[in-house]
Amino acid sequence: MARRGGTGAGRGLTPKPVTFAQVQLAARAFPGIEPSTSYGTPALKVKGKLLARLHQSGECLVLRSGLLDREILIQSDPQVFFVTAHYQDHPWVLVRFSAVDAAALPELIERAWREVAPQALVSRYDAERGAAAGGAAGPGAAGDGAAALGAVAPRAAAPGAASTKQPRKGQGRIPRSKKAHAPLRP
Repeated sequence: MARRGGTGAGRGLTPKPVTFAQVQLAARAFPGIEPSTSYGTPALKVKGKLLARLHQSGECLVLRSGLLDREILIQSDPQVFFVTAHYQDHPWVLVRFSAVDAAALPELIERAWREVAPQALVSRYDAERGAAAGGAAGPGAAGDGAAALGAVAPRAAAPGAASTKQPRKGQGRIPRSKKAHAPLRP
């Protein structure tokens, strides 16, 4: 679960909120992540694509997430994960620093990293991780954290059935230049 315990070590202490510095530290495990800025706040990017940033309030993390994953996260723990009207139609989830457990950060960052990282980088990472672990790696592998965060592994599609795979960034959306316009007059 991504939520932190109610008290610190059972002594009635309130645990310190997670910080963006802890997010940056957890992100070091993944190749291609570089520090940057976005909207005047510290951010993390992969090959120039935004992965996460500190929300302008300073109280939460804006994290890349597929729309389905976002809904699963919000339903699994609305005290940690939420979305505002601004992000409603976009693939982002907000993570409350005061409520998230720092131990969940690597899994959350990996999910976001897999959304934005180039496929070659993800494949190379999975191959290296699989070789080091002596087994298969990748989404759904042990340690991925998908099950811990409430994600359900996709079922295999029947032969000839339409794919249920979510499109990668930029796919499945109509580019602005392709949207319907008024018909041209002859």
